[in-house]
Amino acid sequence: MGMEDHMEIRVRKWHSVSDEGYPEDGDICFIVTKTDGDAPDGWLVGGYNEDENAFYADFGLGGMVADAEDVTSWALMEDAEFIAK
Repeated sequence: MGMEDHMEIRVRKWHSVSDEGYPEDGDICFIVTKTDGDAPDGWLVGGYNEDENAFYADFGLGGMVADAEDVTSWALMEDAEFIAK
């Protein structure tokens, strides 16, 4: 892909944590996170761990943990469409 090319990710179905709770244990999801208040401040891809009530993401050189209470919404990978232009 050249400099003028790009990739889009379209998510067809988001799940609100306040309305639907968390995904199944082990599900890999897009997640939207918050830090202050309820306003979203970022997103990442992570796997949900029910026992620890957290999402884990690994970027190859180390990972990060997002506490479930900092997640506002999530979407399963199968509910996303990847489009390269």
